[in-house]
This record gives sequence, structure tokens and C-alpha cells, in this order.
Amino acid sequence: SAGLSLGYHRVPVLVGDDEIEHTLEYMYLALQVDVGLLDFLTVGVVAGYNSNTFDEPVDFLNLPLSIRADGERFNSMMFGVRGKAELYSRSDFTFGAHAEILFFKRFKKEFPIQLPIATGTAELKNSFSQIGLEALAYYEGFDNFILFGGPCLNLVSGKMTIAESIAGIDAEEELSYDQENVLGVVAGVFFELGDHFEVSAKLSLLAQTSLSVSVFYVF
Repeated sequence: SAGLSLGYHRVPVLVGDDEIEHTLEYMYLALQVDVGLLDFLTVGVVAGYNSNTFDEPVDFLNLPLSIRADGERFNSMMFGVRGKAELYSRSDFTFGAHAEILFFKRFKKEFPIQLPIATGTAELKNSFSQIGLEALAYYEGFDNFILFGGPCLNLVSGKMTIAESIAGIDAEEELSYDQENVLGVVAGVFFELGDHFEVSAKLSLLAQTSLSVSVFYVF
């Protein structure tokens, strides 16, 4: 099968050695191609476009000239792999797992520095990864759709890097960040449209606030 997925995420993260609280917000549109490896296991390759930003200013203070990144939005590529397995079925219930590893490629953003006595440039980069694991229960007692939900583990980790050049002086600073809470819950619905289309919607809470929708064509 092959399809498109659209996702929106708000993830609380701790930035830098001082672990300052921020929220990383990102959206993506991705193409996914799935291949069934075993009767119970499906693996998919994911590639798409991503846009991300922080909800509050991020300060770089260990530079000759301190810089505040305020509302900078990064547009970049994303890629990764996803897998899902159906492990056990009983009556109207099926139990399984879903896992993903996604990489949001580093893209740079350059802007000028204008001072009365000197000029220069600053180059800002941001990249991060997302690792997710969900233990899911599917309820198949309805005719037209399937409900699913369960606990999830989600880990976002990344870094922002800024390179500054003013009057021949070059400097660089890096701030790493990690997700604040990694345990959450997920719930969603899955249904078929006709003989070949599958549609699903999924909501995740606690570890992050996210909503994703996917449409797949089954060959």
C-alpha cells in the first residue's frame, strides 16, 4: 500500500544545560510506502516535507554578540521508517504495536547582522529526531470502522546551532534539547472507503499533543 500522512505536533522540550522549557511545534506532509514482510508485520518507508518552530524565543548567550532566535521557522525534509505488527487476536479485539523513527533534516537559515560599527552574518540550523512506540488494542465490533488506543512512548531529541561571523571574528554555539515527558496515550479510528482506500485519524496526549490523518491506497 501507499499513501499520504499529515501530522501536527506540539512537544514540550527542555533546551540547553539550564533545561529551559520550550515547546517545539512542527507539521509535516509525507508519502509512505508499506511492504508486508510477514503475515503479521508491515514496514513502511516515509519521506516528506516539514515545517517547525519554537513557541518562545531561544537565546544564544555564549557568542561575541548574543542572539535571540524569535519565531524562526525552519522548512526542511523529513524521512524515516515505520512498522506495525498484529500480535494477538481474541473475539472482537486485536492487540498489536506500532513503531517509528523519523529524522527531520537540518536546514540552515541565514540572516544579516547590522551594527553601527560592524556588519556580519549569522547562520541558524535546527534538526531533530522522533522515536515512537505504541502498544495498541483494536476494537473491531463495528461494521464500518475500527477503534484503537493504548499507551505510547515518544522521544524527541535535537539541537539548534548558530554560527556567527562579525568583523572577521567567527564563533559558534550549540543548544541541545530533549522531550520533557515521554509517556502518553494515543487513540484513533480506522475505516475503509470502497475496495482500495483506508483512512485513519490519531490523537496523542500527555507526552505531546498531536493529531495525524492518513489516507492509503491498497493495491
